[in-house]
Amino acid sequence: MKLLMMLAFLPLVASLQLPPGVYAAGTGKLIDEAGVQVNLFPPSESAALVDQDLAGILKLELDKFRMTSKQDQMAKQTLLQESRRKIREAVPRIFGREKPVP
Repeated sequence: MKLLMMLAFLPLVASLQLPPGVYAAGTGKLIDEAGVQVNLFPPSESAALVDQDLAGILKLELDKFRMTSKQDQMAKQTLLQESRRKIREAVPRIFGREKPVP
């Protein structure tokens, strides 16, 4: 029964509108009590300062890349030398020679 009465009054309640400013006042009060501050100002850094900071970061990243690249090259060279040594040791055993051919 209550459900039918609610359904009957639903169009009437939906057609009622709040006076202007009531909803905005409630929203404004919620925002004031939220304890959050939003600053809508552009950053105070100049473009030159940003470019200088980015150049510094880029330099650090390139230095880091070069160091890892050198370490990778040294590791690759070590692997190649180790592989050559193993091949030189294996060749005489495979072909039955006592001394490896230079």
